[in-house]
This record gives sequence, C-alpha cells and structure tokens, in this order.
Amino acid sequence: MDRAEFLRRFSAMSRFNEQRLNRALQLTPKHVADFLQLLPILLHYNDPRIPGYSPHDVPFGIDLFSPNAQQRRYLLEKGVDPDAAMEPRYPIYALYTMGSTSSIAQSLHSDLDIWVCVSKGLPFHEHSLLTEKCRFISAFAKSRGAELNLFVTTEDRFISGEHGTMDTEDCGSAQSLFLLDEFLRSSIRLCGRYLSWYMISVEEEQTSYQHYLEEFYASPFINRNEWFDFGSVAKCSPVEYFGSGLWLVYKGIDHSFKAVLKILLMEAYANEYPHTSLLSMELKKAIYTKSTYSLHHDAYYLMYRKVNNFLMQTGDFSRLELAKQCFYLKIRNSIEGLAQSRILSLRKKFLRRLAL
Repeated sequence: MDRAEFLRRFSAMSRFNEQRLNRALQLTPKHVADFLQLLPILLHYNDPRIPGYSPHDVPFGIDLFSPNAQQRRYLLEKGVDPDAAMEPRYPIYALYTMGSTSSIAQSLHSDLDIWVCVSKGLPFHEHSLLTEKCRFISAFAKSRGAELNLFVTTEDRFISGEHGTMDTEDCGSAQSLFLLDEFLRSSIRLCGRYLSWYMISVEEEQTSYQHYLEEFYASPFINRNEWFDFGSVAKCSPVEYFGSGLWLVYKGIDHSFKAVLKILLMEAYANEYPHTSLLSMELKKAIYTKSTYSLHHDAYYLMYRKVNNFLMQTGDFSRLELAKQCFYLKIRNSIEGLAQSRILSLRKKFLRRLAL
C-alpha cells in the first residue's frame, strides 16, 4: 500500500465513523450523550476526585486521548489537571460502541454496548481490576439514567481462543468469529487507537490477511502505536454456525425480534459456506465505494437484506414473512417517542415500504 492509497482508505474510514457517530448522537438523549462525554475521563484518569477511582493498581489511560474543551472544564471543576496523565502509551487502546447504535434500530431507550479495548500484555489481575471498575461505571451511569454496558476486550481475544462466560450479553465460547463480525459491522470509534482491519481491503483479507497487515504496519508512514487489531473474519468455521445458533436461542429470551433475525442470518451464512460473504466484509466494501451514508452502511438493514435474499432464493416464504414482521416490529419500536425530525420521517417512509 502506498501513501496515496493509505490516505484514501483512512479518509473513507474516518468519514464513515464520523457519519455514524453523528447519526447516533442525533438519537441519543441528552443525559446519555453527556455521560458519553464523561466516560473517557473516567477511564483515562484515576483520581479520588473523579468517580470510579480505585486505590489499587487499576489500569488507566487511553491511547491518543486528549480531553476536549467540555471535558477539560469538568476536570478543572473537580480540581484535576487535564494534562496530569501524559504518557507515551497506555494499557487501554480505545473505546468503541457496537450493536444497534446509529442503526435504523436505535431508539431513545437503546442501551449502549461499549468495548474497552486493551493490550494483550495486560496482566490478569489488572484485567480483573479494570473489569471491576467498568462494572462500577456501568452502575454509576445507570444511576444517572444511562444504560451502558462496558466490556473489557483484549486485542487477542479472537485469536487466542479465550472467551468469557456465556450469558445474555456475552457469548462465551459459543461463538467468536460472529461476535467479531457483528462488532466490525456495527462499531463506532469513540476515542483511542484505530482498528487496522478497516485498512485491509476485502480482496487482501481473503487472500492473506496477516501478510497484508504486516505490510501495512511496516509502511514508513504508519505509526504502529496508533493502531490495533482483532484479527480477520475471512476464514469462518462451520462449527461456529451451530454454537452461534444455540447462543442466539438463549439470547432470544430477552430480545426475540433481534434473535430471530440473527438465527436466520446464521442459516444464510451456513447456506453460503464455504464461500460465505460476511456482513462485515460487505460493509467494508460499501465504506470505500459509497461516500454518502445510506442504508448500505446500516448494520440492521444489511442483516435483514441478507436474510431476505436467502429466504427468497430458497422459496421459504413463510419464514420470510416472519423475518419481515420481526424487522418491522423492531423498527416500529425504535420510533416510539422520537421527535419530528428527518430521521423519524425516513423511518416512517421505510416502514410503509416494508408494510406493502
């Protein structure tokens, strides 16, 4: 990759992230948006004057983070020097949201799933302390009316094969590639390092991801300490389809509409094996070919379109109607309480099209 191609890809990636973030904030209640402004501070500093302080050796500090004017005012009001934490590198790489945030399914009541991405060199006891701190921050956010779920995610989680405990928020060992697939197609960078996966083209990823990743890192115009990697999704294993389906049935207890669509997505993926076209790969293509944000960049619409095409091709019209109803109801629920706006008008127009 030469410098011109790097700048083209980086510009497209950054523009896409900014468009997604702006779209998400338009639908985020003010008290939740205010807490999102506070969140990086709680993880970048560890000071007794700031909520979340721990007297133990809890890791703190986010790479590439510099407080903005609003965050600096908050720190100064607390008597904390905004420039006190100034190190070349930190254990926390970045903060990324994932899930329905910014998608057509985001509502005023949507919770936020945020990955606290950390170095693979973080010792186990420090990882545990940071996880404990994140639990406190989630509880603190809830006390202020914001539903935030923080997940400490090690950069080699999807490479090492180590997973958490299965519950309605974490798939444990039931799946890893498809959790990464969902993260990559729905994530928004809040602050910190950039994800290098976006800089490897679909063709390069399918050919030899590791080769092109190392070539990218070796480029003279790349600062390795500004990037991190979760690995590739190109090589999927059929074993994961079954595990993913089981976990989604479990997840469906609380989120039935979404779970039905995801179970059908697993079936669509399995139907394409061994030439499965994962949604994250389709999104990456769209980022570099469609400069204006559209439904082609929407994680939920991409999922519905994939399921719709699969069921149409197989002639399974009864389940196609079920998928359509689940998608309709999911979007219908997302517009409740929305003020009159362009987003509300577009969603109502889309719902009318679905109802035909």
